Order: sequence, then structure tokens, then C-alpha cells
Amino acid sequence: MKKRFERFLSTSLLLSVLVVLVSNLILILTKINPQVVNNVWSISFIISWVIMLIYPLYILMEKETRGYSIFVAIISIIVFAILSYHALLVVSNYTPLLPKYIAVDERISSYWQELFYSGLIIIYIVHLLNVILLNRLRSKEIKNND
Repeated sequence: MKKRFERFLSTSLLLSVLVVLVSNLILILTKINPQVVNNVWSISFIISWVIMLIYPLYILMEKETRGYSIFVAIISIIVFAILSYHALLVVSNYTPLLPKYIAVDERISSYWQELFYSGLIIIYIVHLLNVILLNRLRSKEIKNND
């Protein structure tokens, strides 16, 4: 029961990243309005980006954390930093407070898709392993309590 919020954060991050990755396939394979798919994609990406910030903060402030959870938190921070440029561009579509264009180094803008999808796939795999390990830990705790 101790790791319930951690499991919730990892699972919700997995679901939002999965929606981001699957929405591209939905756009290609169906005749749904592209604007609807774009909005779903943007909202899912922003949710996953915010969870990438909340998860490490929660893990690093918790007293009893496992070693792999700390590793996942560090990876989440790195991917959060990598995806911040893209997230700010997506958020700028919905809020007038942010500029529509952000000046960055040419190397980042020329490889933005590779960085974006590599970061999402890495965070998906790491959090998937974390959910599996947390479920194993929970089943061991249940067996020990019985």
C-alpha cells in the first residue's frame, strides 16, 4: 500500500505516453478530424510532461524509496528537460502568455522528432519496468502479510 501513489503516477504516465504514440496511428488509419486528434495528442503530451515532473519530485522527497525508483526519477528528470522545448511550444498554442516560436540551437531543431520520440519511448520502457517491479513488490508484501 505504500507505493500506491508511485504506481498511479507510473501507470498514468504510461497511459498518456501511449495515447501520444497511438494518436499518430489513429490519424493515419482513420478518417477522424485531424484537429481532434491533434488536441488529444497535445493534451496527452502535456499531461505526460507534467507527470514527468511530479514523479521525480514525489520519489525524491519520499523517505523509503527503492533504488530503481530513484533511477526512474532521474531518467524522468532528464526526459522532462529534453521534452521541455516541445512542451512549451505545445502549451503556447493554448495560452497567449508564451511566444509561438522559441529560439533554440539548430542541432535541437533539426533533430527534434528523434529527440522527442526517443525520449517518449525511453520513459515508456522505464516506467513500464517500474510498474512491473512495483506489482511484484506488492504481491510479495501481500504474501508476507498472510
